[in-house]
Amino acid sequence: MSLSVQPIKVHFNITKRWERPFYTGSLWRGLFGHSLKTVSCMTNADTCHGCPLTASCSYYRVFEPKGQVFAQQNSKPPPPYVINPPAPAAQVHMEPGDPFTLEMNLLGQQAIEQLPIIFSAWKMACKMPIANSGNPFALQAIEWLDLEGKSLGVAHTPHELSMLRGAEPPQLNQDSNQLDLHLVTPLRMRVQKRYLQVSDLTAESLIKALLRRTHLLEAAYGQTQDLPDEWQTGLASLRVKKDLRWVDWQRWSNRQKQHMKLGGLMGHLSVSGDLQAYLPALKLLPWVNLGKNCSFGLGRIAIS
Repeated sequence: MSLSVQPIKVHFNITKRWERPFYTGSLWRGLFGHSLKTVSCMTNADTCHGCPLTASCSYYRVFEPKGQVFAQQNSKPPPPYVINPPAPAAQVHMEPGDPFTLEMNLLGQQAIEQLPIIFSAWKMACKMPIANSGNPFALQAIEWLDLEGKSLGVAHTPHELSMLRGAEPPQLNQDSNQLDLHLVTPLRMRVQKRYLQVSDLTAESLIKALLRRTHLLEAAYGQTQDLPDEWQTGLASLRVKKDLRWVDWQRWSNRQKQHMKLGGLMGHLSVSGDLQAYLPALKLLPWVNLGKNCSFGLGRIAIS
């Protein structure tokens, strides 16, 4: 399995008093999509369907990706990015001059190559209205990092990001027979139209969901390889220890004009057993998030 990853931090300054909501992930995903379309679209059409320019359109390639294989399956690939906003908190009063930073992981070379226009999109996002009020953000810079979190540089203009190539996450310890995982934000996994509760989550369900997500990402944006023959039989032998709880978050939906629940599992768990066949997928886990709404920060899982 092979998938390049480029983590960045998007730094803003607050320009006017802002009552920061509890969780801002969906806000940033919406601002990013609208602004990326504004700076990318050459036709101003309402839909990308039938547009002759999709092959070169950054909005289409990053926010509305399609693929021949996925079209044949009447589905679409997951978007090649994850936006991780700051940790949620009770409503925060932010004042002019306060800094605000969000993290973003770009997945695959196709998305990484769009970084200059992604810079322009985040700058445009600062001009978009928020909840019928003025926009309190001013883009300061985009910082790019290595996969250990070390800063490699800071860009104040789009062209400074044009040569980034990202890197493939390193292999995990080949001798590891246990991984300790921290569910940083709510994990919302659905099976048969039902969200998994604490008692439902097994090592098998977690690994299967991860294998599916990483396979889809690699099929669309990287290089995918067949899993070892023993991957399916090995799932049943995996064990899990859980220290989890169900947590209900909520967000405001502008489209539906109501608060939407974002409940999911948070806490710690350990997966043990013969993990060899799953290590190539597990190495991507901290970068790709997992479950529903993972593109705007839910299902974020750290490997301890």
